[in-house]
Amino acid sequence: MHAIDVANQLLAAHGTRIPLTNRRINKLVYFTQVEALRRTGRPLFDDTIEAAVCGPVIPTVRDAFSQYGTNQVAKPTAPPPDNATLADLTGRAKASYRSRGRRHTERPATGSGTVTTRRRRHGDATRVMAAHHAQLLHRPERRIGFCRRRRHVDDL
Repeated sequence: MHAIDVANQLLAAHGTRIPLTNRRINKLVYFTQVEALRRTGRPLFDDTIEAAVCGPVIPTVRDAFSQYGTNQVAKPTAPPPDNATLADLTGRAKASYRSRGRRHTERPATGSGTVTTRRRRHGDATRVMAAHHAQLLHRPERRIGFCRRRRHVDDL
């Protein structure tokens, strides 16, 4: 089986109810692979999975649906295989994807079509990162201050 078969199954089963973009399809195919590894201990497909800034990317799936850009994918590239196990795994992957909705917010498919983490104020993220780096350097005595004009971390 190939990753594009999993993507076609996802589009056939859930494409009308969930606005699926190229990025979302890649994430769902990845979650389906994870679910297959959890349940059977074997990978569902042998295609490579790459780590990208936007999340997991399967090059064959990305290239197959690249014509849609960031818009919703209209239809599968081919009819999905008739496989009950694959249908069960894609359903579980969709549930796993939806359960992450508590920590993530979804944007409409007509826009960027990504799942992003909730935004924090700039200072909060900077303080968290600076505190983490101070712990990594094993210097808990370092105090972290902020310059209001430049918005960067200064060591006091």
